[in-house]
Amino acid sequence: MNLIRLLIVFFSINVYCGGDEVGNGGGLAENNVVFAYKNIESTIKFTLNNKKDKLTVKQQEVLNLILNSLPQEYFPRNRNQNRFQLEFKSNDFFPHNRFAFTYNFIGAPIYINKDYLYYSSQGKVVPMSIFQATSMLVHEFGHHHKIENENWLDNLGVLVAQSFYQNEQVKRLPWHTNIQSRMIKFNSPETQETFDLLMLTDGLVYINYSKLIKESFKCQGNRVLKGISLYQDYWSVERPFYYQVDLALHCMNLNNEELEIQIGSALQIIPDLVYDRDGVKRFQHINYRVITCEQFPSRCQQKRIEYFNQMSNRSLQ
Repeated sequence: MNLIRLLIVFFSINVYCGGDEVGNGGGLAENNVVFAYKNIESTIKFTLNNKKDKLTVKQQEVLNLILNSLPQEYFPRNRNQNRFQLEFKSNDFFPHNRFAFTYNFIGAPIYINKDYLYYSSQGKVVPMSIFQATSMLVHEFGHHHKIENENWLDNLGVLVAQSFYQNEQVKRLPWHTNIQSRMIKFNSPETQETFDLLMLTDGLVYINYSKLIKESFKCQGNRVLKGISLYQDYWSVERPFYYQVDLALHCMNLNNEELEIQIGSALQIIPDLVYDRDGVKRFQHINYRVITCEQFPSRCQQKRIEYFNQMSNRSLQ
């Protein structure tokens, strides 16, 4: 199996493009906002499917309005347009020093106050998190549907962001805990036709592997890939350090249109780390391996047994 070596710059530009796609800067906080924006559909769907008991009828109604209007909001889905309605502006653009601003119609730009994207905590500069960005964007999308109550929208944004945050699983590389994998679980029995998200970070840069996973793994036989769940991951502490995650492919059988689960594929990521001038390990290059059942049929057979035994034990608890 060949190792494909790619510069980290390729990943960060190809996946995030914080400055290029939006046209306004490209720091970590800006990238977190763009990431939240690009994944708001999955986040809202997960909230509606899995957190209904925590939502009022009015909250469900507004989230469905936002969800159904995203094709008009999210321009990259439109073949005739290739830009976001998301802009970063300095504080003097905003009335009353607002954090964000938009208008009350679908498709209106959302303006983000870039002077508030970073704050100081214990002597360190902290960027806006994906959790905070998700909450803020839900709030602003709510204004597009004539909702004016700021406190009500704040509460709605937090509820949706909690779905994102509570389904995030973080694994840290021992001895270098700034090196982290962040796995976000969107896939569930109610939403099997969705894709879990995977990112790696060194504390300064986020690398989103979700697109790579979606493009690198295919279903076997006469089946079409509909979703991917990430179900088992770990860091190997032997040099060279690497991170590995196992995948469950959700495949539609074209003969009977039933959804099947194919087990055994995996992604292995080997970061090439160097010390920065502060003595902290950071990414320099990234290597990865795509592990498939065609390459390792015996491994896949063992993984299938482990997976379905695990699922059976969970159902009995």
